Formats: sequence, structure tokens, C-alpha cells
Amino acid sequence: VLIVGTANTGVTLAREILAHPELNLKVIGFLDERRDNLGQTIANCTILGSVSQLEEVAARERINHVVMSLADRRGTTPARALMRLKFSGVQVDDAHSLFERLLGTIVVDNLSPSWLILSDGFRKSSILMAGKRILD
Repeated sequence: VLIVGTANTGVTLAREILAHPELNLKVIGFLDERRDNLGQTIANCTILGSVSQLEEVAARERINHVVMSLADRRGTTPARALMRLKFSGVQVDDAHSLFERLLGTIVVDNLSPSWLILSDGFRKSSILMAGKRILD
């Protein structure tokens, strides 16, 4: 896993992944929004480069999962690089979504309204609805 950005959600996600080896994930490192933090450590993981180096770092480290954790996405999201990675088979996730999927909880720090709107948490399967109806 390569975490793009150093927002609190991504840092918390990295700590949780490191604390739960049964998830079978390995955090390779972070890409920072600023270039001056290269080599520093966050949550026992190294900042490997800047967000603009996404494709280069992903190729060098043989990344198969990219997690977006940018504090401010406006104008800083490397959309073209993410699309190229996604088309090449790399899984791309938002930190909030992956956190919810892996651990069954959400981190409310930096939670955007768009995440709530686009989340699958409000969908209920027909089996669940039928079971609820029977129990009611």
C-alpha cells in the first residue's frame, strides 16, 4: 500500500494496518504534498517522495494498492496518474473507504460530505430488507 498524502485519516489507517498483520497489507510509505518532508517518518513509514512522483514511486516500489489521503484535494489530486495506475491494474481507494472496509469503522477527522454521499453504507441488500421485514 502506498498512501498518497499525509492527512490524519491516512496516518491513522497506516497505524491500523501495521497493528493488524492479519489484514495481509504492508504499508510501503507515504507521498507528501510538499517536497521538503522527503525521508521523514510518519507512523513508522517513510515519506518516499512528493505526490507529483506517484507513478515513479509506484513503479519503483511495485505498488499494487494506492490510498488517497490528501488534506486538500482541490488542485492537488494527481488524477491522470491515478487513472493510468488504475488502468494498469493498481487498486485505488480513498482512505476513509478503505478504513471502513477493513475495520468496519469510520474516522470522522477530515470526513467530507462527498464521502458520505458516495458511500455504500446506506445501501441495503434485498435479503437484509426481507430479514428486517420478517423480524419487524
